[in-house]
Amino acid sequence: MFASEVLWQLTLNNTADVVNALASLGNAILSHPEEVTALLLGLLGILGGVGGTAGGGAVCLSGVGCLAGGPAAAASVALVAAGATAVGIAGSSLIQHAQTDSSMQVMNRNSAGGNGGAAEGNGLSASEQRVLKSLEDQRDSHVAKLDAYRANPDAYDNRGLLENAATPEIRESIISGRINHLEKEIRGFQQQIDQLRGRR
Repeated sequence: MFASEVLWQLTLNNTADVVNALASLGNAILSHPEEVTALLLGLLGILGGVGGTAGGGAVCLSGVGCLAGGPAAAASVALVAAGATAVGIAGSSLIQHAQTDSSMQVMNRNSAGGNGGAAEGNGLSASEQRVLKSLEDQRDSHVAKLDAYRANPDAYDNRGLLENAATPEIRESIISGRINHLEKEIRGFQQQIDQLRGRR
């Protein structure tokens, strides 16, 4: 393979990595709105704290006195810190979901050589074969995640929702919701697989 071809393959693979990472993060955001809510609340806390800090400092400097402005500024600093912590936790959780249960592969890495338009023995082109393989891998991965979650949901309770559930009914509702979500994604992958195979 010529150097230019190797460079082209590397470019395509890097592009695929970026696209897949963004797709996975987007899927994590859609699949875990509670994390997005925590992230937004944290950002609001930061913005509110920054405004309060500036206001408290202005009061202190205005001549009214730091007796009123000082405590307000201190409280605002604490609000900024709490907001930053919430943003960090929610952001890290979304990234973790993007790398695990919400991971997606919408663009395949290209292997060296091959013709993306050449028909294979089963009637699918090489590019269609890669898409099919990706969909099957994602389906199988989600089936494995589903089986593991059903076997031990507490092992995946990274946010403590099950541990801190107020009632057994709420706990079961959380578990059922997670199972239903995974089953929905598995059905979605299978539908795409069936549609692709139906194009033969």
